[in-house]
Amino acid sequence: MEEGQVSVDGVSRPLPRPFPVAATQNPVEYEGTYPLPEAQLDRFLLKIVLPIPERDAELEILTRHAAGFDPRDVAAAGVRAVAGPADIEAGQAAVRTVQVSPEVTGYIVDIARATRDSPSLSLGVSPAAPRR
Repeated sequence: MEEGQVSVDGVSRPLPRPFPVAATQNPVEYEGTYPLPEAQLDRFLLKIVLPIPERDAELEILTRHAAGFDPRDVAAAGVRAVAGPADIEAGQAAVRTVQVSPEVTGYIVDIARATRDSPSLSLGVSPAAPRR
């Protein structure tokens, strides 16, 4: 996705800007699913945990489905856009204008470094030991 394009059957297609991506993570107890490693979890901006609906809500879901409800038709479900691509790009541009003082940058680095040296947060590997 970083390249701004996808390739299918050898044909590259440019992605629109902005191009948001949503991903799902199946519960670990399902066959063939595994928890994501820490190095992949940090790629997500947010996590939403959906609880199992109450019995009445599950009955309504099945009743709607049997009546022909198409869950891909978000307009029929009353969902409407509150922001468009231009709004998202304007927000991204606004974020790029935020300035961070050297003191705050240094504080962030100091906190990160302190977590690497704290025995209570150790991964069992000493900082001097070679990592594999």
